[in-house]
Amino acid sequence: METFELLRPLFLLLVTASVLLTLFIMFQKEEKVNGWTLFFITSMSLIMGSVCL
Repeated sequence: METFELLRPLFLLLVTASVLLTLFIMFQKEEKVNGWTLFFITSMSLIMGSVCL
């Protein structure tokens, strides 16, 4: 359990970034987030999330 305590800021950052990205994609007027950006953010989130687990 001590390891998760050390990674808690990373986990909160991942959750916050995911929620903000979802809201940004839902309410964007123009296509500012393309497929490559979404792929990069998703892959980094998966890597950091697997480290947290």
